[in-house]
Amino acid sequence: MKVIVRKPSDMQIALAIITADAKEHGVSFSGNEQSGNATYRGGIAEGSYNVYSDRIEIVVHKKPFIISDNKAQREIRNYYAELEQRIEQHIIWRC
Repeated sequence: MKVIVRKPSDMQIALAIITADAKEHGVSFSGNEQSGNATYRGGIAEGSYNVYSDRIEIVVHKKPFIISDNKAQREIRNYYAELEQRIEQHIIWRC
């Protein structure tokens, strides 16, 4: 399953937020401003991402069967919409 989201305005801040969120929720995350991988609780769910000039393509390689593709896509899109707001708050706080 693939999900395409808009590239955040500041990838460096986005990665810092994503890394902290991942740790808080039991996700093993490794990545940079070009690509990365995530594994949830030892392999229950797995995914990867690639960053392009205007978008991020996220591929979910493995997820629990009881979670529909639509539900997973919606959650990922919602997270990235919230992420952009958190980036803006961080930039304002930093100034």
